Amino acid sequence: MIANRIRLVFLIGIFVVGAGADLETATAQEAIEHLGLSSKNITSLSVNYGIIAAGTDREGVYWQQEFSPSSSGWTNAGLDTLVIRAVYAHKSGPIGWAISAGVYPDEKGDPFIYCSYMGGAFEARSHGIDNALTTGIDEIDGFPDMTICGETYAAGGRGLYLRNFADTTWKPVYTAGHDGHVQTVKVRTEYPGVVLAGGGEGFAGFLLVKSVDFGQTWKNISPPTTVQSVDFSGTNADVIFAAGTSTIHRSMDGGANWSIVWSGDRAHFLAEIAYDPGSGYVYAAGSAAAPNTTGLLLVSTDQGTSWRSVAPAVGPVVGLALSADWTYFATVNDGVFRFRKTAVGTESPAPDDYALHQNYPNPTSGVTTIRYSLSHPGSTTLAVYDILGKEVAKLVSGRQPAGEFEVVLDATALPAGLYTYVLTAGELRDARRLIVLR
Repeated sequence: MIANRIRLVFLIGIFVVGAGADLETATAQEAIEHLGLSSKNITSLSVNYGIIAAGTDREGVYWQQEFSPSSSGWTNAGLDTLVIRAVYAHKSGPIGWAISAGVYPDEKGDPFIYCSYMGGAFEARSHGIDNALTTGIDEIDGFPDMTICGETYAAGGRGLYLRNFADTTWKPVYTAGHDGHVQTVKVRTEYPGVVLAGGGEGFAGFLLVKSVDFGQTWKNISPPTTVQSVDFSGTNADVIFAAGTSTIHRSMDGGANWSIVWSGDRAHFLAEIAYDPGSGYVYAAGSAAAPNTTGLLLVSTDQGTSWRSVAPAVGPVVGLALSADWTYFATVNDGVFRFRKTAVGTESPAPDDYALHQNYPNPTSGVTTIRYSLSHPGSTTLAVYDILGKEVAKLVSGRQPAGEFEVVLDATALPAGLYTYVLTAGELRDARRLIVLR
């Protein structure tokens, strides 16, 4: 066990639920790791490109690397006098990373957005945010590229803003009505150009808009709810999940039609929803009051048709984030937690499934381990390529049985940079990124 890591075992109750009806109940002992930050007034959480970032209410922005997290491994990057409402860890530059933070300023004219490159001091990056439309930033997401902080979207108040690649000015790309608000935005690198933004609009409180051209034009696809959080998947970004205050809505046709796939009561409040493309699972998180306010964490392994309630013994969940193998969540006062995605799965992999996992550690300056699994025997190759597509290492080549495998890559001789390792098993092919530091 990694030194200083606090490993707690909670009793997780799993309740299979449909749209408003409880079905079978099961319980199991599963390990949830507590990663610290208790009593830090956490408001937001992001896990991306090997970085865990947590925003707080006047306690600063904390971060640490995902490959070896611990309760004592956090670094406070600053902003400890501000109300942080959004953090966004992301790729920045050829091999670097950055954390963007959205805040609620104390005074009119104060910055709304800051950016820290590689854990350095935060610098204001909010030129163009209109304080006549926006009082604070609630969420940040984007399409990272080789430039610092990439192409990024920020939602807050009545405005949704875009900062283009290599630009320094935010431009409003969508404005809600006089009584409206935009509080969530979601993009995915798998679907270039697709942007979803949600919140509330007018008396009815319904707002979800979709763009397929990076925000140049918009189509209203609102379900009958105020949208707290949104995510999407599918062949053409056509499967959409929207979390209302106490309901989860799903569209299978890009927002043309909606159905309620989970429904709570007035004691439930949903804050986050997230789709995991690796497992196909959908997670939702928030709080429930029965009779005391506790954390609510839901998971669906069948695209939202049925849901299990994972009930950790913590307070209301305010942050939810997914990495290759882990589900992370955070509460205001209990801190940051994680558990393996397999902890909530009950189904065995489908006959044709196989999995390629993120290397550990990543980034690396020496030896790193790559794990993968095969559900059927067959011809298998695992190779590493540089940023120009040249093969730099052949780790596996030949026929392998079904099972779980680990391969060690010694990267000490590789130049610093971004690499891709590719697993090919029969007609199936998957790839992940590897960062080498010097």
